[in-house]
Amino acid sequence: MTSDSLRKYNLIIMAGGTGGPLQESTGHAHKAMIEIHGKPMIEWVIDAFADNPRIERIVVVGPSELDDLACMERVRKRLPAGSNIVQNALEGMTYLRNRFYFGAAYHPGYLISYCDAVFLNAEIVEETLVAFAERDADVALTYVEKATFEKAGLHAKRTYIPIPDKHYDKHFTGGTICYAASMRLLTPVLTKIHEMRKVRKDPMGLLNVLGCAGKGIAEIETRIGEILDAPAHIHVSAHPEIGMDVDKPSDLELAEEWLGGPDGPG
Repeated sequence: MTSDSLRKYNLIIMAGGTGGPLQESTGHAHKAMIEIHGKPMIEWVIDAFADNPRIERIVVVGPSELDDLACMERVRKRLPAGSNIVQNALEGMTYLRNRFYFGAAYHPGYLISYCDAVFLNAEIVEETLVAFAERDADVALTYVEKATFEKAGLHAKRTYIPIPDKHYDKHFTGGTICYAASMRLLTPVLTKIHEMRKVRKDPMGLLNVLGCAGKGIAEIETRIGEILDAPAHIHVSAHPEIGMDVDKPSDLELAEEWLGGPDGPG
């Protein structure tokens, strides 16, 4: 598949996050409602995706308080959030598959992003979707190298995974856009996801859970493909923004500085 084919995607935005350190500092129980330069975080994310011709429709999984936001007019459906991120992803996928594809096995598949992925913009989204389409894998993940953050002058605290590259290790963090072609691809990794959450702050633990310790990017792609029984792709992005989210007050301060104002980075 080439970038000219304009492959279409459904987008599920995870907006079920509540509590945590940001509630105490902002007074908002729901992370998606926290404002940056007068716009709730979820609006920044919707703006990054909504005008892209590759986006077929957007579904948000989150609280009913979101319904009053003007930006939700650009969303096809809001679904209530469940107890965890996997349940929320399945909720969004189930709605889209049954509502628009009548349970068909083959359809455009699902992008997943997050309500605090406020650093994304239209350019980054377009470049990422082109890269996904060109590889045409059934599962696609985004990674950013630590050196990319350093080059941009960003020193946000992230959990980096050491991955060997020729004669030395490079360090990568996960990004805020991923893709799955079908619901069945989540089923064999539910146990893995549970195990990975236990060691999510331990980079070597993550690699050990996947059986990828000491392996390079191509070998990790192969390993993920074996776990899922489907072709997998890791897109290493040149944009540090794709590896950033807002989990704590220092992240929010960085977002306010980085985004500059209601019209975007400046």
